[in-house]
Amino acid sequence: MAAKAILWFRNNLRLNDNRCLHYATVNNISVLPLYIIDERLDELVISNIPRCGEKRKAWILANIVSLQKDLQKLGAELYINKGNVVTTLLDVIQRTGISTVFTNYEPGFEEEQDIQKLQQYTNNKIHVINDNFLIHPNRAPFTLNQTPLVFTDFRIQIEKNYKEENFYSDLLPNFICNNSIKSDFVCCSNNESFFEPGEQGALNRVHYYLFESKLVSTYKETRNQLLGTDFSSHFSPWLALGVLSPQTILRYLRNYEKDFGANESTYWLWFELLWRDFFRYQMMKFGKLFFRKTGIRDRKIDSPQNQLLFKQWINGTTSEPFVNANMIELKQTGFMSNRGRQNVASYLIHDLNIDWRWGAAYFEMQLLDYDVSSNWGNWAYIAGVGNDPRPFRKFNIKKQQEQYDPECKFTNYWLNNN
Repeated sequence: MAAKAILWFRNNLRLNDNRCLHYATVNNISVLPLYIIDERLDELVISNIPRCGEKRKAWILANIVSLQKDLQKLGAELYINKGNVVTTLLDVIQRTGISTVFTNYEPGFEEEQDIQKLQQYTNNKIHVINDNFLIHPNRAPFTLNQTPLVFTDFRIQIEKNYKEENFYSDLLPNFICNNSIKSDFVCCSNNESFFEPGEQGALNRVHYYLFESKLVSTYKETRNQLLGTDFSSHFSPWLALGVLSPQTILRYLRNYEKDFGANESTYWLWFELLWRDFFRYQMMKFGKLFFRKTGIRDRKIDSPQNQLLFKQWINGTTSEPFVNANMIELKQTGFMSNRGRQNVASYLIHDLNIDWRWGAAYFEMQLLDYDVSSNWGNWAYIAGVGNDPRPFRKFNIKKQQEQYDPECKFTNYWLNNN
């Protein structure tokens, strides 16, 4: 009898460059595709903020449905269930009689707790495969405990000692169905964002940004702009859900450099992908410490709970128009530029003196590209309790606006569209 396994999709919602699918194929394992919509998305967390807002939820569901349609074209089915991740998966195991599970590794305290519980209940038949890394952990030039705390040290060690791996696989295993389980109905509301959901939408954006427009060749010069969709790659919403893998981006980037030449801007795209990996490694290393107020550095900070100021920040009604414009953009679109994120985070923490975790929780609710490692890592960084070697990183908001929005085009656009 051929081997069977449940393929539990998490943040790897794609068919190409998917190491779980590749592993199943080369080992002749037939898989039953499953996705569990985590009930924790509806929880109220810090300051009674919903963990997942409507725009982010719509983006997640749109990409799940897109994967389901891609599988249906192959004569397969993605079974979608809602509920507690652990109990739902155990129920599927019991109903189908398939006790082996493949899934991708996701850094994060809750994510790793889920795996530990499942391994305990299933006698270690949960196989976790590293995916969604630019630098595969097994190929890093240091152990996890030796991972540098500062990004520059991390980057130097990677670039000096790492032999680049360009993983690619379009292999697909045999997919199986099982009548003992049914998919829950998924109401996929209209995705009103600029981003086209699904793997094809992600690849369309990659081809546009690299080969059609060649915008990647000027990325370093434009990346701090604020208005429009072409100043940066905008790959992050697809990366966050694993609809697009960093290895896919790297492969296309190297092909682009081969055909059109490498420069400082094409290097900078690699540089930013490496930043993403850096926070994933830090999350693996420190886990739960990333979510405490004193952070991984255990630095004591005093920040009173001021709900009024926090609501003004959320609603874009502070005394700083530049902050307000960015916060309005976030609320209306689920996206904000990197420059905007740094400024609004600095303002909340260092000007309003509000607990940085409130801001991180609000971003978790709103951002289409929410990624647990990058989000919490970046907020802790600016708060001075994370990986920043400097203890205090405060932005001068007015100078930032003068430098990056001197004619107030961005600020006026969003203030007038509120």
